[in-house]
Amino acid sequence: MSEHRMTVQANWRGSSQAGAGELSSEGLRSTFSTPRDLGGAGKGTNSEELVLGAAAVCYLITLAVMLGKRGVPFDTLDVTTEGTLLFDKGLQLVSLSHHPRITLLATATAAHREATLDAARQAEQSCMVARAMRGNVAISVHPVVAVTPAGDERTGAPALQA
Repeated sequence: MSEHRMTVQANWRGSSQAGAGELSSEGLRSTFSTPRDLGGAGKGTNSEELVLGAAAVCYLITLAVMLGKRGVPFDTLDVTTEGTLLFDKGLQLVSLSHHPRITLLATATAAHREATLDAARQAEQSCMVARAMRGNVAISVHPVVAVTPAGDERTGAPALQA
């Protein structure tokens, strides 16, 4: 087991309604504020989007690693992640749903497609962010697998839904 440490820095200037902050790390720099629909300035991103973004990015990285380890020839991985928040004694994320679209290369076999669907479901279980949310947030995955036609690695063929 190895330990990894990561650091982010954040600052805030101004009131909760009109203020904004900046978040930075080695690979990220972003302005943030309270969302407009919650009475804030709506500048840049916000913590709700960052949580969903962290879940989506972690899911995609985990899925890419799993597909690579299984030898699945993929072209692109895309995900739309939707979250449901409730306001009851504070704002709470209660559910999120990943909708990955996985485009395999034309060389992919039926076994690769099955391995892809399996990895799409397992990636949620293995992702660090999802593991941190477990027990507090309901998470679902709805994968779609497409295969590029031979000779055209950027045009999707009919998709297989799980």
